[in-house]
Amino acid sequence: MTPAPKDHWESVYQTKAIDELSWFRSHLETSLGFVKQAGLGPRAAVIDIGGGASTFVDDTLELDLSVTVLDLSASALAAARARSRTARPRGDVVVRRRAGSRSA
Repeated sequence: MTPAPKDHWESVYQTKAIDELSWFRSHLETSLGFVKQAGLGPRAAVIDIGGGASTFVDDTLELDLSVTVLDLSASALAAARARSRTARPRGDVVVRRRAGSRSA
């Protein structure tokens, strides 16, 4: 039986370090380029759908943007939340699990 998508992603983020994941990039240059091209003003809201534990949240905070990250994995979101609190202790990051997912 194939595991549910949520269970799959929980397993991935619980068993591997973020920088060991095949899709890990220290900075998401293409995505950041799109954000910069949009000419968003300070504190503009950005949503990262399926953001997991990516560093996009860190880079958007550096641009003085407010970011909401949506993902199935509570473990990935916890990692993003922990880094964002270090980067900006006041908290401009909202992390949420997909609607209908139960809290871990």
